[in-house]
Amino acid sequence: MEVPSNTLETVYGSDGIGDEDSGRGMTDRVQTVATAMYRELKRLIPTYGEDVFKEMMPHVVSILESLDAAYKENEEKVSESKHSANKAVPMLFFIYI
Repeated sequence: MEVPSNTLETVYGSDGIGDEDSGRGMTDRVQTVATAMYRELKRLIPTYGEDVFKEMMPHVVSILESLDAAYKENEEKVSESKHSANKAVPMLFFIYI
């Protein structure tokens, strides 16, 4: 049985990993999750039908977008923290001299 192509591909793009034309790259971790979910949902459509997933997809996309935003925010905070720590170390060094 062939999987209908319009439901999941409309949400994720033809390869299941988002709209590459948006200019906003998804984090690798979220892209991996989205790809795995896309493949699994695509596998389930022949069994349960396309309509089962139509109402669920906006929620799945929202969750993935929130997860992606959280990962990006966390990466920024970690980067800022490392940058701040690198600046603080030389200052402490001079205090002890």
